[in-house]
Amino acid sequence: MHILRTPMNIAAVDPSAAAAKKAIAAQRASEIRKKLAKSATGLDSATTPDEAFIVGHWLSTQLDAIQNRATGEAEQHASASGRVSEFG
Repeated sequence: MHILRTPMNIAAVDPSAAAAKKAIAAQRASEIRKKLAKSATGLDSATTPDEAFIVGHWLSTQLDAIQNRATGEAEQHASASGRVSEFG
């Protein structure tokens, strides 16, 4: 039986690459929030404290989701050593 050797993606194993992706995602999210805040200043309606809480909560969950996705990808790449953890 012949086993084909596949090239290894060095960026997938490098933790600094995962950290860089996470930083880029956080920076992009920050820029989007700034743009949204800037465009929202022109709105006529004033927000109530409840509305502000809901929007703030939504924004924080979106940022958490982005960070968790980046962290999950980094963990997935770090565990791509070929060893299956279920089998010890």
